Amino acid sequence: MRQSRIKTIIGALLLLPLLGACQSDAQIQINPDLTASGTIHLNVPKAEINADDASCQALARNVNQVQKQNHQDPRDMLTLSVAKDDSNAEALDCTLEFKNFNPNVNKTVLYQEGNAYTLLTKDPAEFVKSLAVAPENVKITLTFPTQITGAQGGKINGNTITFNSLDELTQAPAIVAGDPAPTTWETLRPWVLGVGALVLISLTAYVLWWNNQSPENKTKK
Repeated sequence: MRQSRIKTIIGALLLLPLLGACQSDAQIQINPDLTASGTIHLNVPKAEINADDASCQALARNVNQVQKQNHQDPRDMLTLSVAKDDSNAEALDCTLEFKNFNPNVNKTVLYQEGNAYTLLTKDPAEFVKSLAVAPENVKITLTFPTQITGAQGGKINGNTITFNSLDELTQAPAIVAGDPAPTTWETLRPWVLGVGALVLISLTAYVLWWNNQSPENKTKK
């Protein structure tokens, strides 16, 4: 059986176990069409990298290659490109970019209900945390199309929420932005309530009429 694919928009953080004691800062934008775009900034001491080709281009290429081996459909891949390279002799300093990634490739983790967006984070966060060498060195910022209305942990600022470690992220099993579709009687359209009331009145009238019939008339029915 093949290794698990990168399943969520934070799946790019699976790079961490390969990079040792790196610093990672992910900026992820949730798009209205339930895709995700963003950047991942990594700073890794070159002394921690056991590779001949220690470069941002090689890092992005290797991650993309691993996904090609695990994905039949290229549209399911979280394809990384190098947006910025500030590397020097001491450290690899890369900003990697991805666009319009579908986080629901294998399992629904992002969905829309009414004008509300819900992102399920617990399982992928715990999975990434179990692989990360230094989960406390991970910072994740998520920006939604609308204001965040529900989340445990993290720092909320309008439609943006920031987690300063994977530990914080695992404490927020779901993030909700916007208001879910109304389901209460008070929020139903007046004409729907009117039709419902008419049906109820008709049924009540029929029951009353039936109960007032003589036994003979009931039998004839």
